[in-house]
Amino acid sequence: MFDSTCFKQLLPYSKRSGDLALIIKIILIGCLIFMVYNLFRALFIMNKNDPNQPSMSKFIGRRVMISAFIVILMLIGIMTGLITPNPTPY
Repeated sequence: MFDSTCFKQLLPYSKRSGDLALIIKIILIGCLIFMVYNLFRALFIMNKNDPNQPSMSKFIGRRVMISAFIVILMLIGIMTGLITPNPTPY
């Protein structure tokens, strides 16, 4: 379906797949950290119950949006061969 030829123009020849895979992994880790941050922000807002603060659903919505982005990014990485999943244990 997808192939990594569209990414070949982004990086020089010697650094193509390794550096791009590293960039994707760093983006994934950053998104996961952002998700955990929003989880705790929603927790503190839920406990305070302050009407002047933004609603908890704002932070929960961000988590859902980021998780959808993570799934799409992982699927693209796997389809292009930049990320290889672990083999099945059996």
